[in-house]
Amino acid sequence: MLPHSFLPDGRFVMGGRRFCRTDVVEYRKVLQDNLKVGRNMKNYCLKIGQGRHKISLHAVACGTDWNVAIFGGERDHIGAVACGIPTLIHGNPDRPTVSLSSFCVPGHKDDVLARKAADMLARALSQVVAVTVGIHVEQADQEDLRILCEYSLEACQRLLLRIREDGDDA
Repeated sequence: MLPHSFLPDGRFVMGGRRFCRTDVVEYRKVLQDNLKVGRNMKNYCLKIGQGRHKISLHAVACGTDWNVAIFGGERDHIGAVACGIPTLIHGNPDRPTVSLSSFCVPGHKDDVLARKAADMLARALSQVVAVTVGIHVEQADQEDLRILCEYSLEACQRLLLRIREDGDDA
């Protein structure tokens, strides 16, 4: 919900702008409509590990597509985004594959995990999946990285199980 303040005369201020009573009624209708849409959206939140190896996965169904965020370690952030798009190999309709696109914030290495997760989820769901990853552990060694990747992919597997249990896949 957007921050706002109501004035004594019934008007309200939002983003430094003043609105009249009819705007308030319209604003409340929009909020109620947004809440109705939000109730129908499927949301999942999974947590694995603890301490510097804690991983959180948040997934939201966007129509038939999915938006997934994987964060964790010592500091959450956005390090990379990958999008998996199910497609068929040209000339062979029996061989589905996934087209991947990714963007990595300079200096980050989260794109490897973002691409793996987007590929895994898009293949399993046969739906478009966008995955944002941001995991940071200070002075991480190879064992830390292995554990964080393992937990992240395990969270993706658990997400798939939950989606199938709820009957939300295609």
